[in-house]
Amino acid sequence: MLLNIKTLYVITFISVIAPSCVYAVDESLEIKKYLDNSAYLIDSSIPNFSTDVIRNSSSEDFNSSLKKYDKYASYMDKENFTKIKKLNTSKIGGVGMDLVYDRQNNIRCIPFTDSPADNCGIEYQDILVAVERIDVRGDSLEEIAELIRGEVNTSVELTIEKSDGHMESYEIERLNKVYKDVEKTGDVPETIKINRFSKGVALSLKKELLKLSTPDEKRIFIDLRGNTGGFLEEGAECAALFLEKGKTIYKYKSKSGTEEHKNLTDGIAKDRKVIIIMDSLTASSAELMISALKSNNPKVSTYGKVSSGKSIIQDVFNLKDGSVLKLSVGELLFKDQDYGWQDVGLKPDVEQQ
Repeated sequence: MLLNIKTLYVITFISVIAPSCVYAVDESLEIKKYLDNSAYLIDSSIPNFSTDVIRNSSSEDFNSSLKKYDKYASYMDKENFTKIKKLNTSKIGGVGMDLVYDRQNNIRCIPFTDSPADNCGIEYQDILVAVERIDVRGDSLEEIAELIRGEVNTSVELTIEKSDGHMESYEIERLNKVYKDVEKTGDVPETIKINRFSKGVALSLKKELLKLSTPDEKRIFIDLRGNTGGFLEEGAECAALFLEKGKTIYKYKSKSGTEEHKNLTDGIAKDRKVIIIMDSLTASSAELMISALKSNNPKVSTYGKVSSGKSIIQDVFNLKDGSVLKLSVGELLFKDQDYGWQDVGLKPDVEQQ
């Protein structure tokens, strides 16, 4: 259990460039308020973010101004945000995989086990090039999702660059299917994979830990490869399961100052020997969990590749007119330092060759 946990997105939507429009007076004042009070990377006193300039900017120009100072920030008008929400209705299906831009700006595929993408042959870290023969490289993930998703039982064509560099096209049926965020993937040694930190993941992880037959002195694996983040609070609660009471889970720096968040109770797995598997797509909340365990628990070691390097966190603000503003609002710091792992990543104890 944690003290004063914040409900923040660590990975959220990436910008969709909206059609030109002019903001209403009330909306520009609301945007200005969030820039003044919450924006961590943006100096709201500069002329680009005066109320008058915001009011008379197009969505495209405002997004460009945001990204000049905060690459994670974006504004989405009501029309585009409504489209994104409709992608999650029961009549709309997908192919069962996450997409993420890597440091080289490639769109990496993370297919879920037994999903249409997985079953058709798309592999972990394949590169998405085109949807329905439309090149999507450089497009926002929301625009790509809108192209991929569609009516259940219809199909979509994806062009994929494989690990050896050759291109391959897949015709994939869209399904509406729920995939596990936490699953046991191995018995010897026992391995638990956390796919993302959505709501309820800490509780699911606790249940899986209670099922383990391996004694505490024998190692288990926690697989965080391809976990690109989610809710900060879920990553912190997962870390707390492996820590003693009083240990610092993370430090969080924002415009309001620096806060330290400690574990309030002994975690059920605090005595377990754990090896965390990580890679270049392990990011944000997953990196928080790794940092917390490595800083506090000598029974935890890491194996794999240097992680993504994202300690700047975002929050999403729903505006009164139905539009949405996303801003970076703070940074996760190492327990005993005044800096985090942004753009650097976490190095594993044993690096995979």
